[in-house]
Amino acid sequence: MQPHERVLVVLVRSPADWEIARTRHWYRLPLRQGPRGIAAEWIAFYEPGAFGSERWGVHSYARVHQVDVVRRIDLFPHEPGHPRAQQPYHVISFDPPVRLARPLVSDHGRRFVWTMTTWWRFTAAESLDDLFAEEPIVPSRRESVLVGIVPNVSDMEIARERRWYRVPRNMVEAWRTPGHLAFYYGQAFGDQAGQIRHYAEVSHADVVPRIELFPDQPRHPRAHHEYIRIHLGELQQRPAPIQSRHRRRIVLLPTTWDRFAAATDLNDLVAGDPAEETLYGRLTGEGMRPERAYYVRGANAYYLTDFALFCRRRNVQVDLEPGDGTRLLVTYPDGRTELAEGWAALRLSRFDITRRQEESVEQVRSLVAASGGIITA
Repeated sequence: MQPHERVLVVLVRSPADWEIARTRHWYRLPLRQGPRGIAAEWIAFYEPGAFGSERWGVHSYARVHQVDVVRRIDLFPHEPGHPRAQQPYHVISFDPPVRLARPLVSDHGRRFVWTMTTWWRFTAAESLDDLFAEEPIVPSRRESVLVGIVPNVSDMEIARERRWYRVPRNMVEAWRTPGHLAFYYGQAFGDQAGQIRHYAEVSHADVVPRIELFPDQPRHPRAHHEYIRIHLGELQQRPAPIQSRHRRRIVLLPTTWDRFAAATDLNDLVAGDPAEETLYGRLTGEGMRPERAYYVRGANAYYLTDFALFCRRRNVQVDLEPGDGTRLLVTYPDGRTELAEGWAALRLSRFDITRRQEESVEQVRSLVAASGGIITA
């Protein structure tokens, strides 16, 4: 996949035509309506108003491997009486279509039969309208970095040799393709566990079943589950690794390129609003050494807390309101909260951390003291 490769974006007139493209892997374009010569490496499919919830968007693409010129009667021999039966068509054959992780959608329908663009513009576009814009695209996503867990050494080899990384589709509600992907080493990496040493530029992302990624594992329990496949460039090494003091668990951690370039500790990657940043600075300045966006292991699942502080008798989590519904496990009618064993909790509102900052810091300080004080080793 090179930036200069050409992408032919075509109109799929009806669900029946899409069924042909999806199952038989070809698309027809009248010779008189298409480009003089179809020299595209890729084809993408625009779905108009007839496609219901997927209307006005490009949801799938495929690699082109052959273009022929044939009569319509050769494609549909059971329709000899069709008025265009003898007309010539470009027939574009391609690999099985793959769905984009983030479709290119327009707020309004567009009237076109085909348009040609480049692979760079196709993968950099934020919407369908970007494909038709005359001005260059300077995508903001190039400044974003997604940090992903690499649980096994074999996963790192896939990223290095095969140039992709996978994320379960059900893990992400609203996908936005990052500019770069960074790799956080899991426990299998021994002395390097809890470090980020390598990163890669992201080309694009699509959605495929696991069996397409690992065809030699057809009986895997998740063989037919969907995964976001992130296509990568060559791996690059940071001048110095980003460390995690506690070799903590993460799954996905979005950040910015500026934070990633300057970070020395994993907490440096977490971006909060000004109130969160101020509270983090105060707690750090008092030697409490909080871990940000920390996954706590509960009875049945991990859950996310804004700040985790590790103390001698029990650990302390500090949650900021309003939450997004994923921060706590269970809230009982009498207000009690089910916490992970060995944890105490404090909830603070935005009003607390902005208008009552001293009182908020004192509350944290008191709970830490009651929990045996911060572990400094």
